[in-house]
Amino acid sequence: GKLCVFISSLPTCGEAALKPRENPRAYGTDAERLLLRPESTGQNPHWYETRAVEFSRLQIGVELFCTAQQYTDVATLSVLPRITAGQLYYYPNFTLKRDGQKLGAELVRALSRPTGFEAVMRVRCTRGLRVSAFRGNYYIRGHDLLALPNCSPESIFALELSHDDQTPMTTDIATVQASLLYTTSSGERRIRVHTMVIPVAHNVQDIVNTADVDVICNLLAKSAVDIALKQGLDAARTKLQQKCVDIVAAARSAITGAPTSVPAYARGPSTNQRLPPHMQQQYGGPPPSSIMMGGNGPPTNLGGPPSSQANPDSAQSALKLPKSLELLPLYTMGILKSAAFRGGTDINVDERSFILQRLDNMSPQLTRYFIYPRVLPLHMFL
Repeated sequence: GKLCVFISSLPTCGEAALKPRENPRAYGTDAERLLLRPESTGQNPHWYETRAVEFSRLQIGVELFCTAQQYTDVATLSVLPRITAGQLYYYPNFTLKRDGQKLGAELVRALSRPTGFEAVMRVRCTRGLRVSAFRGNYYIRGHDLLALPNCSPESIFALELSHDDQTPMTTDIATVQASLLYTTSSGERRIRVHTMVIPVAHNVQDIVNTADVDVICNLLAKSAVDIALKQGLDAARTKLQQKCVDIVAAARSAITGAPTSVPAYARGPSTNQRLPPHMQQQYGGPPPSSIMMGGNGPPTNLGGPPSSQANPDSAQSALKLPKSLELLPLYTMGILKSAAFRGGTDINVDERSFILQRLDNMSPQLTRYFIYPRVLPLHMFL
């Protein structure tokens, strides 16, 4: 079934009571990560997680609508929809005149959209590959079975595939298959199977030329959410920057044909890549320097002009990124500057918790608009 929960203030009584944890002094510091995690102290530690697991076992999905005007510990409350494959709706400083229409539309959509009940999903892949991580709202049974009390068109799941060192790949194609077993609203039990067959590339350049920058940024952002909750926002920002540098370095290596003795993902942070002094405090860590920034205008070389003694054509070729990845540095900077990961004290912990939860359940298309908003001419709406 489905449980719609509405909350407008911090629960302060009963077994689900929470204590105020908001601490504005911790914003922008390493202590902020503790506020972004569910509460684990008090009279009933892990109460919400325990109840969420029980709801998942009973096939109950939770849709949580938070209409608060003050701190409500969204980090702890969001455990309910996250484990039960539900959704979190957050309306900061809620007022009926401004947010009433949005609340009504989202409630109607939550109650009327096509929904599969009592669902389970499993993903299999070719020998030599394995699923190393899942992203989204679910409760995992065993090591690869996702329990989904509710599954709807808004349900987004991402996964990461890794090479299995014990079983090397020997085929020229890789197969990934996702099977979803669910019950319709009329009580009919169905199974839906999606199978994707992908050719195996024998060189890095083929992979680089066919890369989807939207999917890459989506996975990078979801991975950074997990790091932010475990290690802090500084670690998440540093990881995002280093991943971008590694991908760009591998892409350039593929273009120029330069040998790489160590895989890009295995290299540590480069010591000669640093942000300008005025940006270090806000974003921290090594940035993707000497990278061609994509956008509406001509690319900009952040690493400075090439040496006058070098061949200009070869230097330009070495700095050029393939068209498929031209926007990766720009999008990475957009993720760093987004409300989910940027530093400072202008974002309260409830809002950041909601954005992190929302980002972990975004499709690649929505992620693109989140990190690099669209610009629309105002005269079209007059």
